Amino acid sequence: MDQDEKHKLGYQGALQMVAVEHHTIWATFQSLLAANAVLLTLVGVLIKIFPQYKWAPQILAVAGLFICVAWFFALTRQFSYHRYWHAWARAIEQKTLNPEVRMFQLGRVFGEGASVELPTGDSMRMTWAGRAFKVQWLASSLIIVIALVYAILFWMALS
Repeated sequence: MDQDEKHKLGYQGALQMVAVEHHTIWATFQSLLAANAVLLTLVGVLIKIFPQYKWAPQILAVAGLFICVAWFFALTRQFSYHRYWHAWARAIEQKTLNPEVRMFQLGRVFGEGASVELPTGDSMRMTWAGRAFKVQWLASSLIIVIALVYAILFWMALS
């Protein structure tokens, strides 16, 4: 296997790791969102139907807060790996592949808001709304909102 084939193999590996990490991020997000939906429902039901058992929703609300903290850290780590594999793909692309193959390099420039020229000769630029908002912010915001709901439910169980 010559050096060029090794570089192409490395590039394919980086692309596969980007896809794997992307899948892992959303699989984790969906499963923890579903788990929190069930737990929040259970806490709400316990508060409403069994108000005499104040300790049960309190314990579940505290457990939910811990889950949210763990979820936030896991999500942050997964997005970090996602950026890492993107950086590897860009580096391999820049050093070893055909100069016309710059998908990951231009993807970064595109995401930062600059215009990029495609191999077809067309030029593209991400909309202002796309540049202003990042998916990781949305996911983190949702985790914070769920954690706040747990805190409110914990407080409601106290009264």
